[in-house]
Amino acid sequence: MTDSTFEQSTVDRLLSLESETRRLREMIGEMSGRIAKLGKAPETAVRNADLEVWDFAVACSASVFGVTPAQIKSPRRIEAWAIARHVARYLPHIVYDWPCRRISKAAFTTRSNVQCSISAVRTMRGDKRYKDSIERAVELFRGGSHE
Repeated sequence: MTDSTFEQSTVDRLLSLESETRRLREMIGEMSGRIAKLGKAPETAVRNADLEVWDFAVACSASVFGVTPAQIKSPRRIEAWAIARHVARYLPHIVYDWPCRRISKAAFTTRSNVQCSISAVRTMRGDKRYKDSIERAVELFRGGSHE
């Protein structure tokens, strides 16, 4: 291979790489434009829907247990509030089969708190004092179409 042939093949490769780079930059620009148009709308829409479902679960539990939604969302550990809070966390899990992580994000709590709530409600379902109230809350929650 002569020097001129080597130089020509090198020039051809550089031109080819330059052309490919230009094409990739155009593709990236197009994709960036599409992403910018989407923004965070899909993610935000899902988040807003989850918050709406959580608020509905809180409202259902509050109406059945005779507390306010603000009391359920409160971090205070008053027994009546805590029971209603446990049931509110249980509703999306049992009705929509939501995982604990999704409930925890909507309820602004930890996954382990949600797991404890679900476990507590499962135990309470065996107690005559709570069984009917829990079933009423589940039926009330099922009656609303939020997913």
